[in-house]
Amino acid sequence: MTATEPMLDSHPTDATIDPRVIAAAIDALADCAVICEQCADACMDEAEADQLRACIRLDLACADICHATAGVVARYAGIDPDLTRSLVDACVIACRLCAEECAMHAGTMRHCAICSEQTRRCAAACLDLLDAMS
Repeated sequence: MTATEPMLDSHPTDATIDPRVIAAAIDALADCAVICEQCADACMDEAEADQLRACIRLDLACADICHATAGVVARYAGIDPDLTRSLVDACVIACRLCAEECAMHAGTMRHCAICSEQTRRCAAACLDLLDAMS
């Protein structure tokens, strides 16, 4: 258990969603944002960085979307559920696109393999959250 779940449990507003599902999504989003930023940074230092532009752009877009989504999901009390769903949906799309792009380079670049796996985990955690919100 990370620090996220006890923090959610301490919130004075009763959650209509299982705090474990929310915590898992927040943690996956936060991890994914950092991993995507690190992958983009590593891609920029590769010898063929000019051929990795699409990967770098998707890494950075995914990181930004994950950061924003984690912040909104962490403040679930009082936030319009449609807004939250829209962000989580967008995050699933960003994670899938990033995972697919990184997978194309995973055979030769370990950082892309790690990023592809993390973005898939994040997409799965977001889908679990969307299911819990239904």
